[in-house]
Amino acid sequence: MKKKVYFLIMLFICIVVSIITFHKIHLYHTGYKCKKELYKMHSIIDVSDSTFEGLSLLNTDLHNNDIFLSGEKHGSVKSIQMNLYLLKYFVEKENIKYILYEGGYANAEYLNTYLDTGDESIIEYLFYKSTNTLSYTMENYDLLKEIYEYNLTLPKDKKLKFVGIDLETPSVAIKYIHSLIPDSMPNNEIVQEFIYSIKMISKGNYLTESKRSIELLNQGEKEIKEYLGGNFFSLSFALKNLSISDNQLSRENILIDNFMTLYEHLPKEKFFGQFGGAHTNLSILSESLASYLQNIYEPTKGKVISIEFDYVNSYTYVPNVPSLDINPTIYTSTSPDFFLKDKSTALIKLNYENSIYNEKDIFLNPNNPQTEYFQYLIMFSDSSGATRWSLLR
Repeated sequence: MKKKVYFLIMLFICIVVSIITFHKIHLYHTGYKCKKELYKMHSIIDVSDSTFEGLSLLNTDLHNNDIFLSGEKHGSVKSIQMNLYLLKYFVEKENIKYILYEGGYANAEYLNTYLDTGDESIIEYLFYKSTNTLSYTMENYDLLKEIYEYNLTLPKDKKLKFVGIDLETPSVAIKYIHSLIPDSMPNNEIVQEFIYSIKMISKGNYLTESKRSIELLNQGEKEIKEYLGGNFFSLSFALKNLSISDNQLSRENILIDNFMTLYEHLPKEKFFGQFGGAHTNLSILSESLASYLQNIYEPTKGKVISIEFDYVNSYTYVPNVPSLDINPTIYTSTSPDFFLKDKSTALIKLNYENSIYNEKDIFLNPNNPQTEYFQYLIMFSDSSGATRWSLLR
């Protein structure tokens, strides 16, 4: 009897071990197959390489596309470094002039003044007004300074311009709007009332007072436009954006509407922008900025390239928490097994000719084309979290 029980126990153990072993072998084989397929067309990126050899896989998509977006997890040092490297690449290889900016229109206009003047008090002011945000880091501050230095090297006809399409920072937008009011007093009564209303806008009443100003603007648009002259578009755009900048629930629609307005107002050029990954998903189901521009908005339809960032053993920045020791981990959205063992930063092209990713996702699941979400993937290992900004280094 004891021998029978012992035999049954051993048989059970053997079956369980076999199942577990088979499952592990199957997962390893599947993972190996996925990774081998994923790296069929890839390159290693060295952000110190001024020839951009590691980004050359992007070359085939430069001429036929107008919008280039990279999707990051905010607060990662390597993401911020890649932002600058990609910008330089797109400027050098495709003469891109517009930096699509995940910030308000007024913030972007102040940044353009900084690019023109090099006055660092401008970016110091903007950082003081962004204390509780993910951009409030030393690395983002240095990024702006590096963009300024790089812009100095460009000829006049290739100078860069920030294009802000996000919600306004109220205090920044109010200051910007006030700065556009001419010194001379208007003679027209409706213009006088409009200017008085503009001057009354403050951080405490900007929602109600900006809406009142917009009503006056609509009543006397011709006269107000004549009075403001070249400042009319910027003031009216910032004012309208300020009036809705408390509505986080409609943020994606605001990004889309602002982009379309500015796209149709600005001289026609190509754009590069680095946003949070949620905004750069091309899938029609995501209803993101990138999705709308790729699938619905006729002038940019089919002309958007999305580059997704993924991370392993990497960290992000948390506002108001200066200690790196408690910066949270960025979790990989693919698989830790997909990253290179030597921890190099890899660019992976998915939209090559006859690519399997036109039918399957990166886990090789059928009927889920990965290229409908993004066409490129950049894989980062061991990125530290950014550090809280301070003028005292």
